[in-house]
Amino acid sequence: MKSLKALAGLTIVFACSAARADEASPTAAETAPPAEATQSSQPWLPAGAWHINLHTVSHHFSERQHGKTWNEDNLGLGIRREFSSDFSVQAGFYRNSIDRWSTYAIGEYTPLAFGSFHSGVYAGLRTNYSRPVMAAAGALVRWQGERYSVTVRAAPKICGQCSAFIALELGWKL
Repeated sequence: MKSLKALAGLTIVFACSAARADEASPTAAETAPPAEATQSSQPWLPAGAWHINLHTVSHHFSERQHGKTWNEDNLGLGIRREFSSDFSVQAGFYRNSIDRWSTYAIGEYTPLAFGSFHSGVYAGLRTNYSRPVMAAAGALVRWQGERYSVTVRAAPKICGQCSAFIALELGWKL
């Protein structure tokens, strides 16, 4: 329960700080180079934004087998690429719930938008759990500001040795 309270508190603090920073920073239109300069200098790069994500903490909803506890400090890094307002891909690494290093690659579809909040689903692959490669899937809610984001992911229990969980990511637009 302590982890869940810490997760909620950290999410609120970060979202408020990010919102204030977005209000104080210049808009993209004020700082962006002319479109022709961007396109000619990087013709191979399609339109869209890149984000760096910091994986932080999680909370599990069931007990781990054999008296062990879940690792809920899941530090790691990821990179996310937006292809449209509702589709992106993300890949990275983190310390997983059974205290091993994992890599992942997922696609995200977020068709529901309410102001700065976007929600939807994600699916892909992750490594180094009970099998070398496993499915990764669930729901997500993201607050996306001009430069910062906060993402909360939820995943159901998908195997006998697993647990349903929620996890927190903090993001920065490049």
